[in-house]
Amino acid sequence: MDVHLRIPSRFSDVAAIVHETRRLMPGQIPQDEVARMEIGLHEVLNNIIEHGYGGKPDQIIDFWACRRRGRLMLLIEDSGLPHPAPSPQPEEIVDIEQMSERGRGLWLIQQCFASVRYRVRKNRNQTILILREGPYP
Repeated sequence: MDVHLRIPSRFSDVAAIVHETRRLMPGQIPQDEVARMEIGLHEVLNNIIEHGYGGKPDQIIDFWACRRRGRLMLLIEDSGLPHPAPSPQPEEIVDIEQMSERGRGLWLIQQCFASVRYRVRKNRNQTILILREGPYP
């Protein structure tokens, strides 16, 4: 089953994408995995709206979700400002108390998905997320 949604860049519309993605997940997936997907997907979409589009609500976010080869794959595409460099890997973070209150989003996203990839194609940002490497029944 494939899903394609086009939403305006409004924080209030993020829940629609998360809801559709949750619908694609088989019922036997552990709740902690569902929660990680929801947290990570909210963070990706909120980052696009806040940083990529500067909070402008008249921009578009394209979202695709599908199950292929036993994996739930998500593709999010936008035409906002390109994303910054990847955040530090977990082993590079020594003391969380020394981190700023902001700037943890990319690291958080990496913790929520088995694979996170980002690229720019034809002036569009593409974020590719794979929820789980293992097979879905």
